[in-house]
Amino acid sequence: MKPPILSLAARFPAIAVFIFLCTVSALPQQLISAKAGMVRFIVGEAYTDGTTLRLKDGQYSQLENGQVLSTGKGYAELLLAPDACLRLGKNASLIMRQNELADIRLELDRGSAIIEILKKLDTDPIQVHISESIVEIKKEGLYRLDAESRMLRVYGGDAHAITGKKNIRVKSGRKIVLSGEPRPEKFDAHVADTLHRWAAQRSFALFAKSLFFTKPVYPNALAWKSRPKGLYNSYYRVTVAANEDWNRYWLGVWSVFRRRAEEMARRLRTDPESILTPEQRRLVDLPKEQ
Repeated sequence: MKPPILSLAARFPAIAVFIFLCTVSALPQQLISAKAGMVRFIVGEAYTDGTTLRLKDGQYSQLENGQVLSTGKGYAELLLAPDACLRLGKNASLIMRQNELADIRLELDRGSAIIEILKKLDTDPIQVHISESIVEIKKEGLYRLDAESRMLRVYGGDAHAITGKKNIRVKSGRKIVLSGEPRPEKFDAHVADTLHRWAAQRSFALFAKSLFFTKPVYPNALAWKSRPKGLYNSYYRVTVAANEDWNRYWLGVWSVFRRRAEEMARRLRTDPESILTPEQRRLVDLPKEQ
């Protein structure tokens, strides 16, 4: 006798395909490293300790303590924790000071970086050193750091800037210059450069690939709305992509299947037969529990 799940797949191929999509689409979210600092995506020129870095599909590169990740005319994405990543802009450089997940420390030596945290960290805050100052980030949110201007911008969440003997809390919608007499002040969050737009596009690409995942995600990361010129994210405050039909398709799939996929995946883990209606159960004639 066929196992229940195979019998179901044979008689209801559409459900089988849906189950397959739920399983496969969850894979990108399961990429977890035992250490912080895994380079998982690059565009254009990227280097580790001055050596050209090339990543093929499915390949990753782990930064060890003391190693330098830099870019030329390109971008790089660094996985800091299961729910946190750093996206490095063009002509930038950072040093991996400590890659333990419980104690993540980096130094932004040149250029700009955007850190996106989807879920509040259960460990110590991520520490980013800029010159003589330290930025500590733990809460879910979106943060930008610029080495040359020594500036921190908080688009969402909040952070702590430690400069000299001062420990200053920087809330959402505020920026701070980490020199002189630092003081948080408002900034125009709608101004976006190429790094900001690329980070938003990359964030959406991961979102689109993970339409059927079951892992909880920070809701603001999913705040995509279709507009004539593309997809608008109120979190990044930028519009990305330009094909309205494509935008509508992905958003439609997400809205229809998100809850259904999560519920079905939960049932598959606990009781695969429970996804059937009484009529379907009768038709496929699944064996009853003994």
